[in-house]
Amino acid sequence: MKMEKLRVLRAGLFVFVLAGIAFISQGKVSQAKISLSKSTVTFSSPTAKSQTITIKGVKKSKVKNIRVDNSWEEWVTIKAKGKNKLVITPKRSGKLTYSLGVTVEYKSPVNGSYSDYVGFKKIIIKGSSKIYIKTAEDLCKMRAGTYTEHKWEYYLDADIDMTGKGMVKYPGEYGSDTYTDIYLDGQGHTIKSDTPIFDSISGVFKNIVFDVNINCTVSKNDANTQIWTDVHYNGYGGLAPVVYNNGKMINCRSTGSITVNMDKDVPSKLSDGSPSKVTEANIAGLVEENCNGDAYIIQCRSDVDITVNFSQGVTPFTYVGGIVALNYGYTGNKQYAHIEECMYTGKLQVNKPDSFVWAGGITGNNNAYISDCLNTGSVKVDSGSFPYGAGIDGMGGGMAVERVLTIGDVNYAMKGDSVSESNLASGDYDEYKDAFYLKSKSDGFNYLGNPFAIPGVTGITDEELKNQATFINFDFEKVWTMGDNGPTLKNVPA
Repeated sequence: MKMEKLRVLRAGLFVFVLAGIAFISQGKVSQAKISLSKSTVTFSSPTAKSQTITIKGVKKSKVKNIRVDNSWEEWVTIKAKGKNKLVITPKRSGKLTYSLGVTVEYKSPVNGSYSDYVGFKKIIIKGSSKIYIKTAEDLCKMRAGTYTEHKWEYYLDADIDMTGKGMVKYPGEYGSDTYTDIYLDGQGHTIKSDTPIFDSISGVFKNIVFDVNINCTVSKNDANTQIWTDVHYNGYGGLAPVVYNNGKMINCRSTGSITVNMDKDVPSKLSDGSPSKVTEANIAGLVEENCNGDAYIIQCRSDVDITVNFSQGVTPFTYVGGIVALNYGYTGNKQYAHIEECMYTGKLQVNKPDSFVWAGGITGNNNAYISDCLNTGSVKVDSGSFPYGAGIDGMGGGMAVERVLTIGDVNYAMKGDSVSESNLASGDYDEYKDAFYLKSKSDGFNYLGNPFAIPGVTGITDEELKNQATFINFDFEKVWTMGDNGPTLKNVPA
């Protein structure tokens, strides 16, 4: 009897041990046992041949289905082939490190599991990609941060009409208007719009024609007033084809018109969402703010006619620029914006302001660098008290303005803001070098008191305008050319 009990006890212990082993074994194999023949896949270019990867660790006869996990369809395609293979085809350059893998579903449990997942460590597609934009939808699908990181280059392949569509919005980052590190070559094509086209850009934007028909009447709360209100949170803001430039704009041209009726204060809001009003209003033919040390506007042209009408009692400080409203940098780290080889040809008119308005053919307010620029346009501020319209800049001081010429119909040739001999002594004015203006069209400056000489500035006659020898330090080989009506710029868009 004792021996029988002992046999039963041993048998029970053996079954328990076997069950424990089975439980432990099942726990271990419930983790993925499958693997990939390669977890890092590299392609030499976006046009390289597809690669086939094998799923290892499971028999094909056991596989019911393969589900692909790929969040990067614009970059790469991953397709199941049969029961244990994946075909990977590159589409765009880049480095992809997550959301790439497959789930293998089994016909019946394999080691206690109905499915297993295995992911790629990374997929690398070398080289660069050219992406062609043909529609407004394509333009709005550009991705921020793609030039340096992924080596994507965007090209306009047709004229784009953004009329009625508002500002171009990047589809990620919660609909952000910020396009950071973008390369966009317009190839001479036009982006047409009745509102600002881009809010904030950096990278390279070149060979683009901006055709704008911007009409803003503040009291009507129209689309432009709403954009003005929505995108600015610090009491100032403005209207232009591009609001903020933090990169390089090269060989771009703006055409059309901007009309702003300031018949009431522009509503705004603070960063916490509380209501406020715009205290500084900026309007420009190409860029509202050219605003850091990496901000360059090179070989660009604005033909935009700008009209700003003020009603009585509306008093924000206002800067209006044929090309740029604000051109500035930071004195602390010595980063400054640049406007180089640019020209304004349009008509800029500001009517009846009650407050200070500074307008310039090149920029409304300059605290950075201007070189090799030409104004042939008209710049007028219609105000007996504040006639601060100028051929080059409305206001500014302390930075270099070199090799410029203004021959248009303006309040003053160089600078709209008044100057005095104390300004000259303190250095609180632009540092001019080889700056010329046509004496038959305007005075050079709005003097407080008697006129006085300002170093680097020369008023010339109509005869001297047509004599190349007058402009001894202008580069007539690479930058300037002599025309029938005096020097003009070689490299700006026609």
